[in-house]
Amino acid sequence: MYYPCPQTFYFATNSTQYLPAFRLGYLQTCIFSINSTQEIKLTINRVNKTSNFGIKVYETKSFPDPYEKDLEGQLAKIERYSPFNSFPLIVTSRTESVSVLISSFDLNNSIIPYEIEFIAVKHECKCGDTYLKADINEWKILYSPEHPKSYCASMNCLWHIEAPEGHHILFNIAEFNTEENQDFALWKDYCT
Repeated sequence: MYYPCPQTFYFATNSTQYLPAFRLGYLQTCIFSINSTQEIKLTINRVNKTSNFGIKVYETKSFPDPYEKDLEGQLAKIERYSPFNSFPLIVTSRTESVSVLISSFDLNNSIIPYEIEFIAVKHECKCGDTYLKADINEWKILYSPEHPKSYCASMNCLWHIEAPEGHHILFNIAEFNTEENQDFALWKDYCT
């Protein structure tokens, strides 16, 4: 018997909600889109240990370029025959939109194998250590806020980098990417 996918669009709020648990036909896939004004936290529980199903979670808005190229925006993946996934699997997006693809590989479609809850969560953005001291003959790396994750919009971070007395600071910029018309960097020499 064929079971159609239920409602596909959801909006995450500050209250826990659940994606519908329903019977999925053999080799059938359903997609759910969850939007929010904040990041989205999903908790995926496996209800039936014998079922064969697959779940993929994708960030579907504003994920950073390296992540997009390497993993196509994929945030989490549960393989169809993998016993190695530990449950509950908890993932938090860095975006305000995710897509959840659920696939069934069970001939017995009377099984509901999973439970997925979601909630909007606020990400506390931090600049990290903003006071750095350069060492003589030792290169240090200054990462962007939240590295390796993408950083939050509207951040204003100021780093104070100090050299030992009688020495200067040398910047060697190997890679520098900014979001067009959104981000900028400014270096100033403050003499005290």
